[in-house]
Amino acid sequence: MELLIICLSILHLIRDLHNLKKKHIQGEPNMKQHFILLALLLSIIQIQAQPVPQNDTDTLWMRRTHDSYTLNFSPDSKYLMSWGDSPTIKIFETETGNIVNTIPAMRNPVFDLDNKHVYGNNNNFISKYDLDTKSITSSLDKESTDEYGFNDLSGDGKYFVATYQKGFKIWETNTGKLIKTKIFENESNLQDISFIHIRFNCDNSKIICAIKKEYTNPNGPDPIIWGGFIEFDINTLDSIRDLGNANDWVLSPNCNYIAYKYFLKDNGVRVFNLNSMELYRIINTNGPSITGMVFTSDEKYLIISHDGGGDRIEVWDLENNSIVYTYSTGGPISALGLSKDDRYLAASTYERLYMYKTFYNSVNENKNFINNINSYPNPTNSNIILEFSVIKSGNINIEFVNEIGQPLNPIKNEFYIEGDYSLNIDTQNIISGFYFIKFKQNNNTQLFKIQIVK
Repeated sequence: MELLIICLSILHLIRDLHNLKKKHIQGEPNMKQHFILLALLLSIIQIQAQPVPQNDTDTLWMRRTHDSYTLNFSPDSKYLMSWGDSPTIKIFETETGNIVNTIPAMRNPVFDLDNKHVYGNNNNFISKYDLDTKSITSSLDKESTDEYGFNDLSGDGKYFVATYQKGFKIWETNTGKLIKTKIFENESNLQDISFIHIRFNCDNSKIICAIKKEYTNPNGPDPIIWGGFIEFDINTLDSIRDLGNANDWVLSPNCNYIAYKYFLKDNGVRVFNLNSMELYRIINTNGPSITGMVFTSDEKYLIISHDGGGDRIEVWDLENNSIVYTYSTGGPISALGLSKDDRYLAASTYERLYMYKTFYNSVNENKNFINNINSYPNPTNSNIILEFSVIKSGNINIEFVNEIGQPLNPIKNEFYIEGDYSLNIDTQNIISGFYFIKFKQNNNTQLFKIQIVK
């Protein structure tokens, strides 16, 4: 329908231009109208010609939507919930993209484990919405002055937590009763406290909360700011550990890892073992442009979305610390979501919502055919030495590609047997920026990121 309207508009403009041409022949020229109509025609064509994803084989569907803040899949992976700047929350059928439900706007909505209800902040009431009856069935206990912020549902569905002005509160979902309240006491020179994110851990024994505090600065007008991720015991509400600080974080599904985002152009993500807080991986990706991070259910991969010129989704193999797949959305990504069964990946580009088949459907499950990839110097301003080990014999095509996967220079395309290899790669004719060395064997692809600084 949208395409039909655009085509009719173009035909009408062509007719008007033709009529103006006739008037001009009859001695009634109006060049201003010519230019206005021509500009409108070009504008319509430009709107229709906006870029689309380059990985069309992975795209299940695309829908025009408002900007999405969060994309959450139902526990059974059959539905996708999009919450954003629209006056309503839309629920799409994952496989078809059909809208199956529309909910009056609630902040930070989450699916209940039964796939039939949604919890969300409804005018500062934590309400439970029934998707079958299309109505609010209940609300959790509330004190009149509470203003709730971020929230989470426990993995077993028994508890709900939400931040408020002074701390956070925990409810039982079956009764709706408030059972615990954490209040942060006043501190000397404390001006303000805010809560940025909150999550249950996997066995529902702990809560991780991102906290920001502002203190009066005795030496100047700007406040002293402290921020950190604090782990609390769900029974005593005592703080257990300070987990450090970063710009954003995401917990892996089995709570073995926690990934931190930093505003660093290089090494923008660090993954830590949650139990020991030992550094597990440093991910060489652009931190300032990251808009989303999500682990796969087996915790072997970390999927990272970007905006600000990158406009791509990277799939990182944590075991080998390398990119195994990328998606190019054709626009800046505002939100990212992965289905519970790992089969579907959703991305919002402010005005469009895309549903992709995951990289499991594009890269064979035998996955890696090379490992131990390294290059030096990296960054480089001249040639680089690329070292790698082939662990599965076969023909391998190696080429130089840009950040959205477009090939720049071929490197090698030949048969490799298992063993260690080293290649000297000339980068003299390539301008400064981030690039990938792409290895392809049959349908399997692996990427290695490098930086060129001239």
